[in-house]
Amino acid sequence: MNTLKALGGAVLAIVVLVASSILSSVISSLPMMFNVPMYICVVLWGILHLFIALLTVKLIYGKGFKLKPEEIGMSKISVKPLYIILAVVLPLVVCGSFFLFVKGEFVSGALDQDAKLTVIASTVYNCIAAPVVEEILFRGVMFGILKKRWNTAVAVIVPSVLFAAMHITEMEQFSAGDCIRLLITGTAVGILFSLIAVRTGSVWNGVVVHIVWNVFMAGGLLTIAPSLSEESLVTYVTGSQSGLVTGGAFGAESSVIALFGYVVAALLVAFAFKASAKHYRNATV
Repeated sequence: MNTLKALGGAVLAIVVLVASSILSSVISSLPMMFNVPMYICVVLWGILHLFIALLTVKLIYGKGFKLKPEEIGMSKISVKPLYIILAVVLPLVVCGSFFLFVKGEFVSGALDQDAKLTVIASTVYNCIAAPVVEEILFRGVMFGILKKRWNTAVAVIVPSVLFAAMHITEMEQFSAGDCIRLLITGTAVGILFSLIAVRTGSVWNGVVVHIVWNVFMAGGLLTIAPSLSEESLVTYVTGSQSGLVTGGAFGAESSVIALFGYVVAALLVAFAFKASAKHYRNATV
């Protein structure tokens, strides 16, 4: 694969991510014109985002780039028990560290019934569709293409940095410090997911870790923040206002506590977990 084609394929992955999210959002909002409840539209958004992204990947990279599923980490779905354990332990340790070491209190969100249903429904998008699509595009498509053209190091680092940068758009208000924190923590967790793909030979184990992480940290069921969240069922309101502790504008996922969790988990995957898919490492050589 030549350089131009590799760069084009990587850029297209980001376009697919953004376009599928926007298109699915527009389509899923149409039923609201007929008084369809918001939570149903949110569920539809998640389903459409997943469907559109997967279909586009198949057409562009399967038909257009002639890449085999295993070359972009999308071989047969198989999840190893070790990564299921990691998926559960990582957010539990991070959340537990906040509860143990950062003074605060649990406060229930002042949400009406429809708002609660919408928060619960949003888990379809935030905790299923988004993680699956992101893993396929960053740790599958982009990783596979960059590794095919360059090497594993480039394929791990570049998508991880881009993954972090993409999440800056999710912040409504932010400072330079918030952006720097997010770039550091986002890159760290991106490297973690990439290492899981390298170790296991597919995106699916990383998908599980990503999904469970989002359930705990980004699904709206629980929010850890210095003030009450109006979009969460329960908020752990911290006494600290420090951006290092709370994560600033992006939230607890970009805190130093979460960063420590990402680094420890990445070290475990890199040095303690056994590699189990030599065919993946050699697939794009």
